[in-house]
Amino acid sequence: MRCWRGGQTPTSVMPVRWGRRNNPRADATEAEQGSGPFAFSCSVNIRCSPDRLWNFIWDPRSQLRLDDEVISAVTMPGPVRAVGEVQAYLRRSSMGLEGSFLEVVEYGPGRRAVYRAVEEPSEEIGTLAIETLVEETGDGCRLTHVQHAAPGEGYIYQSDLVRQLHVEHVSKFTAVNERIRAILEAE
Repeated sequence: MRCWRGGQTPTSVMPVRWGRRNNPRADATEAEQGSGPFAFSCSVNIRCSPDRLWNFIWDPRSQLRLDDEVISAVTMPGPVRAVGEVQAYLRRSSMGLEGSFLEVVEYGPGRRAVYRAVEEPSEEIGTLAIETLVEETGDGCRLTHVQHAAPGEGYIYQSDLVRQLHVEHVSKFTAVNERIRAILEAE
């Protein structure tokens, strides 16, 4: 399981970390506020065919197996496996019933889709991508989930909030990715 912040890779993060290591005041001089977009990324390798993983993830009913709070998950009438498809989810939480809608805004070849949360006022976008790992492992694929957020214009957030969101995102998607792996590798 690998998780990076802001769409970074280990090699792009290394010079930043090394610079901080050589300069103990680097963290103290960084800006404590931000206003631009940010992204978090998590990946997991799974021993199954990319098509099998894609079909499992694309089906909204898979959420019934992945999230204990989801009580209903459907694809709304309209386009299917294409731009404009909307998936609806109903969750039971401590606050009561909550609904969410994900709309596909990009659907690319090679098992890649970009979606947005319809009910969110900010620009929250997620990307799902599956890569074949034939060259690396001889079997399996890599599922990557990237969550993008673009606060509204003029909105300033504390960098602590971004760190907290990163921890929550990594924790949530690490658990979901491990459940996906357990389900698909057991079947």
